[in-house]
Amino acid sequence: YIKEMTSSKELCLVDVGWNGSIQDNIANILGKEYRVTGYLAGYVNRLEKPSKSKEGLLFSNVPKPTTNYDLYNESRSLYEVLLGASHGSANRYYEKSGKIAVALFEKEEEKEIYTNVISKIQKSMYELYTQLLDNLVDNIYDEKRIEKIINRAHYNMVFSPSKKQLTFFGKIYHYENFGVFEFTEFKSTKKMNLKYYIKENIKYYLRNENFFYDSWYWPIQKLYNEKLYLPRFTYKLSKKLKFRMKGLI
Repeated sequence: YIKEMTSSKELCLVDVGWNGSIQDNIANILGKEYRVTGYLAGYVNRLEKPSKSKEGLLFSNVPKPTTNYDLYNESRSLYEVLLGASHGSANRYYEKSGKIAVALFEKEEEKEIYTNVISKIQKSMYELYTQLLDNLVDNIYDEKRIEKIINRAHYNMVFSPSKKQLTFFGKIYHYENFGVFEFTEFKSTKKMNLKYYIKENIKYYLRNENFFYDSWYWPIQKLYNEKLYLPRFTYKLSKKLKFRMKGLI
């Protein structure tokens, strides 16, 4: 399928992220004669030997964490939702009229959420982006200052989401099409009582490594939804101090 697109032995793959597993699989299938370079929204390497063929466009921890890594790595689920595709995932490949074609795995819920919600947000994002470019193109500006303004906006959205934003992400569902093939809802279904609150507070302050396991890459959302007020205050404060010391916000 890929070889029919180009005869080049050097390919570029653009993906959301995070570890570049799809890139690795494609490179392994094509063989060593091919060079596959990956451009990911964020590169979050979990291997002892990081790949030199992958680059994080917004943030990365290779060869060492970028200055903004902790800030933009805080909410990876948001990128996955907002960068949703207009089509389904590849289900299988087959030959048609002498060429390799792809059959898509179409899920009605996935199509519905893209058409009614995600596509409209993407359109708004693109319009804001073009407005930003139009405003900057003929002006002299300080890149660091612009970056700090964007950092602050991102920080406020991630760490101080409005009730409207939390409700929105509570209703939205994300179709995980790599490995598990199921919908993930951004809301908690746990039974919350005094015993639960005591247990969760102890887990948080003892730094239990599984505490944020079910946070879908957005820890603060878990703390808001489960009404863990003290851990939420502590978590936000520690992050705010860290980002200010780094000059990010």
